[in-house]
Amino acid sequence: MLRIAIYISDHGFGHAARMAALSDELIKLGVQVLLRTQRRKFLFSCLQSPFCELHPAQMDFGVLHKEDLKSDIPATREALLELFGKRNEIVEREVNWLRNHAIDLVIADIPFLVMEACSYAKKPIFAISNFDWVYIYQHLFKDEPQIYPLINTIYSLYQHSDMVFRLPFSTPRSMLSFPKSIKTGLLARRKETYEDIRTKYNIDDGTPILACSFGGQPGKSIDFPSLCKAFEGVVISTNQEYQASNHICVSKETDWLDIIHGSDLLVTKPGYSTFAEATQFNKPILYSPREEYPEEKVLIDGLKSYPAKLAFCSDTRGVSAWRRLLDQIPKAEARKATFRNQNPQVAAAIMQSFWKLKGGNGNLVSVFDIGSNNLNYILQDVERNKTVHVAHYNTRLAANMNAKALSLLKSKVGSLLKMQGDAIKTNFISTALARERPQFSTFESWLESRHHAKVKVLSQNQEARLAFLAATNSLHSDKEMLVIDIGGLSTEFIWGLGKDKWQGIPYGLLSLKEGIYQEILPLVVESLPDLPDLKDKELVLVGLTGAFFAKVIYRQKQAHPWLLHGKAITKADLEELGIALENKDSSRWLPYLQRPKDEDILHISHAFLRLILDKYQASRFLVSYYGISYGFYYQKTMHKQRQKR
Repeated sequence: MLRIAIYISDHGFGHAARMAALSDELIKLGVQVLLRTQRRKFLFSCLQSPFCELHPAQMDFGVLHKEDLKSDIPATREALLELFGKRNEIVEREVNWLRNHAIDLVIADIPFLVMEACSYAKKPIFAISNFDWVYIYQHLFKDEPQIYPLINTIYSLYQHSDMVFRLPFSTPRSMLSFPKSIKTGLLARRKETYEDIRTKYNIDDGTPILACSFGGQPGKSIDFPSLCKAFEGVVISTNQEYQASNHICVSKETDWLDIIHGSDLLVTKPGYSTFAEATQFNKPILYSPREEYPEEKVLIDGLKSYPAKLAFCSDTRGVSAWRRLLDQIPKAEARKATFRNQNPQVAAAIMQSFWKLKGGNGNLVSVFDIGSNNLNYILQDVERNKTVHVAHYNTRLAANMNAKALSLLKSKVGSLLKMQGDAIKTNFISTALARERPQFSTFESWLESRHHAKVKVLSQNQEARLAFLAATNSLHSDKEMLVIDIGGLSTEFIWGLGKDKWQGIPYGLLSLKEGIYQEILPLVVESLPDLPDLKDKELVLVGLTGAFFAKVIYRQKQAHPWLLHGKAITKADLEELGIALENKDSSRWLPYLQRPKDEDILHISHAFLRLILDKYQASRFLVSYYGISYGFYYQKTMHKQRQKR
């Protein structure tokens, strides 16, 4: 639900790499990330998620380089003048883009024109970097006073930022445009599993690996043939000009994170992403500083306390010289806290700052709904009665509540609580899972001891009431509603708020799955409540069951479930899908399932929904994405406020 645009400087690979790392963490929190940059798509290949979109646009260029990675000052000057010549055009374009895409927050690393666009579009903007372009251009153009007015303009544009985060490998001076910046931990790409480069490139276990990389800029000229001859192992690089028995040439679009992770030594230029990724893995670094580039100093200063590093001159020549150099590299020691990956903490700090900016007066309320199959999270702005953010995670707790499943639940809850910080009022609810699974007490004890919070266990009557409140206050219909909440272990039918206005049955999707559902269906039919006066009632499917089923009906591959809110599922839709299921035409449903493993749930859902329509002689369901978590919020806040009036 929350939509964050990340603007990335079109300079090298470092800005793109670390923003890919930040995007990955935000996506885990259920945030929709829109990347705004001209950087090439392969740099974001780790973000294969419907929660991430790439929107190409040029905002800046950084610094242009000539041979041997030297700054091309005349070319940079001309490009900067040309960029400012397009300033009004770029700002107008971005104002429209921000509004059209309903962006909630902008994060910039670290283009300056978007700062002005956010001011006009009235969008909050956070800056994050280890330097700003004022710092770079002041050094490059120190002898060109005619450029000073442009640099001063960039400084003034940066003043529009609402919050600033200063990454490692920086100093207060390298971000002088932002005197009140907040220091963060290390932000760098990482993975749950890394590709084994020894297996991929057929390298023996005992053979040392040297990775040679100079980032996203044109190559630095070193005596590469002598380096290969001097190194007693395998050298991996993108150098296509040199061939040797111990040299493996890889594509420039190869994921260097896997290579750095699997290598024994890195030869490189100073660069944020290279240093950050190597130090988090505790890899020895042999680096060659560039000339006339001011970021170099803060990068090298940031490496001072890292033991396993050594600088070398790019004019090092000859096999003997390289061997002496390789012998001097200090061995890695125990990794220091400074160089540990802090991606979740950085993302949480950004989100906490955003919530404080958005709801500093305590008007934000969250509800965690721990269900049989999913963890559902909703964050509401009470003052505006608006949903600010939603997230959901498949847990399958009812199917298998073992230590691994409970650990996953704790991890997701912990991440969301860190994201919130202390400024948000938090509620936890659970239903049949807590009522019927004794193992759930393990989670309750953890939540109380670790986070000083308690789970409110809802009775089936309370659950029914909340489902009805959710549907009737989030959907618009001229008819009265029969709300149907199909859970994992039970299903509730609700047609009002009174104690006698609902009926539950002991069948849900998971309990039907545990048995042979075709044999159980006759019992389900008998258990469906007989309800009077159904002719004028609208049947409503509340919660994720209806939303996920609607994804299949409407053939939506990437659609987020909340986008299916208010959609109709007709009897004709069920009949059409039924034919495909009978004919085993998986192309009709498989691409649209929330998870490929959910085919059995689809079959059960289809049979269950047809039974309900037949029972009540109805022609359709309406889908209400918002379930009991929204109902709980409404009952606790909005409903009470209206009663007071």
